[in-house]
Amino acid sequence: MKLLNIRIGFATNSSSTHSIVVTDSNENVRSNELDSRYGYGWEEFILADKHTKLGYVATMLYSALPRGKECEIVKRETGQDLSNFEYPPYIDHQSLIKLPVHSNGEVHLGFFRALRDWLLSGNIAILGGNDNQESNMELLSIGTETSKLSFITDIFHGFFCRKETITIDGKVINGWSLFNRENGNRYILTFDDPMETPTRVCGKCDRPMLVDLCITHYCTKECPYCYMNATKEGKHASFDYIKSVIDALAKLEVWEVALGGGEPTSHPQFWEIVQYCADRGVTPNFSTKQLDWMKTMPNGAIDNIGAFAFSAETSGQVQSFYDACMKYDIPKDKMAIQFVLGTGWRVEDVAARTWVLGIPLTLLGQKKVGRGKKYFDNTYNSDQDKDWYKTLPEIRKTIDSMWGMRPGDLGVDTSIVIQYRKAIKDMAISPIHYGDKEGEVSCAIDAVNKTIATSSYDENTHPLPKAEACIIKDIFGTL
Repeated sequence: MKLLNIRIGFATNSSSTHSIVVTDSNENVRSNELDSRYGYGWEEFILADKHTKLGYVATMLYSALPRGKECEIVKRETGQDLSNFEYPPYIDHQSLIKLPVHSNGEVHLGFFRALRDWLLSGNIAILGGNDNQESNMELLSIGTETSKLSFITDIFHGFFCRKETITIDGKVINGWSLFNRENGNRYILTFDDPMETPTRVCGKCDRPMLVDLCITHYCTKECPYCYMNATKEGKHASFDYIKSVIDALAKLEVWEVALGGGEPTSHPQFWEIVQYCADRGVTPNFSTKQLDWMKTMPNGAIDNIGAFAFSAETSGQVQSFYDACMKYDIPKDKMAIQFVLGTGWRVEDVAARTWVLGIPLTLLGQKKVGRGKKYFDNTYNSDQDKDWYKTLPEIRKTIDSMWGMRPGDLGVDTSIVIQYRKAIKDMAISPIHYGDKEGEVSCAIDAVNKTIATSSYDENTHPLPKAEACIIKDIFGTL
């Protein structure tokens, strides 16, 4: 299995410690005797041959299925008959790999088959034990050579899944995307064994996972660097057209939309749009520069939101945003701050206030289109904030060491990655954590102008008079 892209990862602790181990070869790895009828718990075991691993894989699937036809499905998918077991087969809950599901909540059997075939391959071993005693297993020393081991954590719990066709360096591979609607974590991976290491980690997917959906060109702020040219005269998109876009995206199994504008909360059907997305399994997020929408927010509406970002220019605005959220009982895990470099106070001031409050910060780069072209060509001070990649990590360390607080996360958009490519490389950040090309896993749809493009600031747009899944997928393939 090869991870192609991660957006915010996580790890779990457990009492039982079952590990998936990649070896050079299982030829000299001997499986120990373990009766699968009694389950896989705290005891030490090594499963290296196909027969012993198959019992573990069958139990994994059995544990994920609702009661009813589970034994029938397990036998069909693994050849293992679990119906005659005296006790229900089990894997200790702390170590159980919880399989991802379709958008309707059913176990994704396609993903299971790919995982099954990978686990049964000749260089995968499964180790069992617990973290309350020293292990006496000697898998690290096999024969005369030490195998290189790679421990794979349980990353599938709580994830929805869809199959992907991904093109990397001209090579088409089968992949999978997994999305957690609770925290926004997203993984892209493949079980294919790449013959050559790609020069780029992620690649072009055959349909978007995220869509920037512009629902209005109206905004009262009229910021001088707005690349959308949003104004007080700007128009709202038709609600019917917006619904047709969301229907199409749901059919394509798009994971999430970022509602934008203009000021998206100014759209007269904004909360209806949010509800429509949620009802169709597409997670809605949005960015805003207003606070008054909190006063009219319907009860429970915030629960339909993945997260929202407030666009701040000063540390004072960050504080006002936080205070308003607290007043209206908005959970902190729904909040984020975004800051466009060079357009307000020093980024260090905004970052420090944001992180002390425990809120994540996303830096946005220059978009030299719309009003942004004149601003960044003539007004922007190129020296302002240019050393953010040096100063911000130090601020994070200070908050952590002196105040004993975990600061919020730091993210950047693709334009930042492109503008500061060398600096990000020098920071030794793994490329699986970011992308450097628009239009590979996401695109932008302007519901006002009825167009589609690689990003919301790409001037090379394609007409989208009719929002249908097949049309969006076809155009996305050409972006």
